[in-house]
Amino acid sequence: MKKLRVFIQKQCPYCQAALRDLASLTQDSAFSGIELEIIDELIERELADSYDYYYVPTFYYKEKKLHEGAIDKEELKAVLEAVIGDVR
Repeated sequence: MKKLRVFIQKQCPYCQAALRDLASLTQDSAFSGIELEIIDELIERELADSYDYYYVPTFYYKEKKLHEGAIDKEELKAVLEAVIGDVR
């Protein structure tokens, strides 16, 4: 299973919107092979500090940053499609 690592902050409205969109999009069987690892950077600070990003939400696949900052549903779908396509 492919793992998409998502860095968030619970109080961030952009993160909450992204999580809602992720829940909706991952119901599609096309994205069922993606495991989501949701990381609250305020709780897992050491892990978050080991990655190079400034804004949340931020999406990583295989240590590659796919998107950083506010994201709409279409952009999020493109991130998921990149993971399914196994972006390098």
